[in-house]
Amino acid sequence: MQVGRVGGDVVSNVTIVNISHSQFSNTKPATIATAEQREVLSLIRGLRNKESVFLFMEKHFGTRMVIDLQPRQLIRVKRYVEAINRRMKGEVT
Repeated sequence: MQVGRVGGDVVSNVTIVNISHSQFSNTKPATIATAEQREVLSLIRGLRNKESVFLFMEKHFGTRMVIDLQPRQLIRVKRYVEAINRRMKGEVT
């Protein structure tokens, strides 16, 4: 973010403040998704009601982001999505 102020004589009365975004950002650095995370994301994309999966993740793991899941949580979400797919295809187990 940059903020500037000019008043009076432009040469002698200029104030510029430059603040780097990274100084105030609490977000994690960008990471690359693992193969398992990409697989789960692909399965989720194939669903008609993706929101149900994100609500499940939020309720059980406190996140709606696949990249934030631990390996065991990722397996659980994958199984949840697979169950939804079976149910949608009429393969109730």
